[in-house]
Amino acid sequence: VGSEMCIRDRYRSLLCVPFFVNEEAGGAVHLFSRTPRGYAPEQAQLLAILFMQIEPVVNAIASEESIKRLAITDSLTQLYNRRFFDQQIEIEIRRARLEMGEAVIVFGLGVIGQFVVQLARLDGARPVIGVDLSPMRREFAEVGGVDLALDGAADDLAEQVSAATRGRMADCVFEVTGVASLIPREMDLLHRQGRIVILSS
Repeated sequence: VGSEMCIRDRYRSLLCVPFFVNEEAGGAVHLFSRTPRGYAPEQAQLLAILFMQIEPVVNAIASEESIKRLAITDSLTQLYNRRFFDQQIEIEIRRARLEMGEAVIVFGLGVIGQFVVQLARLDGARPVIGVDLSPMRREFAEVGGVDLALDGAADDLAEQVSAATRGRMADCVFEVTGVASLIPREMDLLHRQGRIVILSS
């Protein structure tokens, strides 16, 4: 297509800059000029850097759409229950005051746990670690964007978290299992002055 446009409109230069989403090609931006060699290598490098900023924006939009598709629906109307999502889960996650680069652990990867994973990533948390007993839920969380999915029954859970966070441990833990006896174990995965947010009842 670019070559056809160059011939038809008498363009003499074509600059094609690809952009990637989740390490896969998401598209390309084509720039045309009627001047021979109209684009210097430095310009191409600058544009490539600028287009790299497209990836987090596209990822954020895709994550939000994924959350909406997974959202709890009203049992009678089957309509998306936006009030529940916006006013409950999001408020609790904002209460955690996550900052970019903080390590987050989500205990319980059911529907609400999956929401927490997505919103934590949107807030810039890295890594986001999911913990659940169910292999199916862990697999689903990996597809949904969790950086690491761990078996909650593993004896070396603390060691795995330590390795994933380079010894720092978690800045914030979200309790979404509803099992109160797990809270002491969850707190052991926090570094000093870390935060725990209980979303379950």
